[in-house]
Amino acid sequence: MLPCKNWVVTPGVHGCTGVTSITACLGMILAWQFGFKVLIAHLGRRGDGVEEMFAGHQPELDMNHFNESSSVNPSSTLLPNGWDALQRLAVHGRLNPSLLISCTIPVMRNLDILPGYDDSSLEAATATLNMTATHQQTQQTIAALLEQGALHYDIVLWADNVRMQGSYAGGPKANKRVAELIHNDVRSHLLHQIVVLPQQKALIEQALVDQGRQGASAYVIGAYDEMARWNIANVRRKFKLPQPIFAMPYVTAYRNAHEDGNMTTWFIRQCQLYEKGKESALVKHMLRLAQYVMQESGMNERPAWTEGRDRSG
Repeated sequence: MLPCKNWVVTPGVHGCTGVTSITACLGMILAWQFGFKVLIAHLGRRGDGVEEMFAGHQPELDMNHFNESSSVNPSSTLLPNGWDALQRLAVHGRLNPSLLISCTIPVMRNLDILPGYDDSSLEAATATLNMTATHQQTQQTIAALLEQGALHYDIVLWADNVRMQGSYAGGPKANKRVAELIHNDVRSHLLHQIVVLPQQKALIEQALVDQGRQGASAYVIGAYDEMARWNIANVRRKFKLPQPIFAMPYVTAYRNAHEDGNMTTWFIRQCQLYEKGKESALVKHMLRLAQYVMQESGMNERPAWTEGRDRSG
């Protein structure tokens, strides 16, 4: 397997939970624990999914994010950002590393997020039903992000929860077609996939049929209960999967921290306590997944970056 900087986290079956949490925690631990520059690209409706996990930490909402040691220019958050801004730049051939940065939002040191689509852009695409043009623009945007992202980030995580989002699935049929087009375009480019599985035998079987046994680079069981029948060992034994299997444990305190809007602070605190010897199933399992991603990305021996990047350009 060739080294890959781009990883898409995708649900194994419709309605499978855990994609947003796994993407967020994996991004945080790669950035915080190992010091890599990470971008999370949100492939869904702006403000939903993985973006919601960091809502309380976006500079647009919390200007205390900036301090004298920050390299981020607060005025840059007033510029148009997100997938729509990125697509406009990519389609017109103007995207460069500095402008890519302007399309993202910093959520913590070394970790940025690219917000998803605005509702207005989906409505404009579906009003004309010009799927050929939409497909071409999406392809151009993905190719540009792959190229420019490689110049500025160590790892890019694509949060592919488009199929899960009720705002699309329950909306106009045309909106759903555009959302699925985005989903398929990304998967056609990114061969390294982390497929999230539910901890139920029937749904695991369905996921393996839908995704194909060779489609995944690795599997992660979401909302994982180690005492349940279909734990990692039994899933590996029953389905004889050649890919590695990881887990995202169900942790009540994590869910409460998310509801309270302090998920990032809580997770970093858990990492700090884990370093001091306190047991944390969530941190332990996320470290295993992060180490796998680093190894497959050819970065397990790479020293961490020590300087923040300049966003003022």
